[in-house]
Amino acid sequence: MGFLHAVRRRIYWFIETNFFNNIILLSVFLNTVMLASQGLVNDAKGQALLSDFNLAFTIIFTVEMALKIIGLGPMGIFSILIILLKLNF
Repeated sequence: MGFLHAVRRRIYWFIETNFFNNIILLSVFLNTVMLASQGLVNDAKGQALLSDFNLAFTIIFTVEMALKIIGLGPMGIFSILIILLKLNF
């Protein structure tokens, strides 16, 4: 049971908490709102703000993916596919 196993167990515990899941759910909701509002914003400043939010959400979802890869192992494959698709577009 080495150090890496203990770290993986703690990460697994963290990603299974309601706190983590609620933060990710809120991020998904806010990301959806931002994506839906892109067509409503016409000025360059607003588009830049939406672009910054999009980058922030991409980082959040990438961290989620990394934690799930470590904590869940192969069971986190769905998150991996979604983030890789997002990073390519």
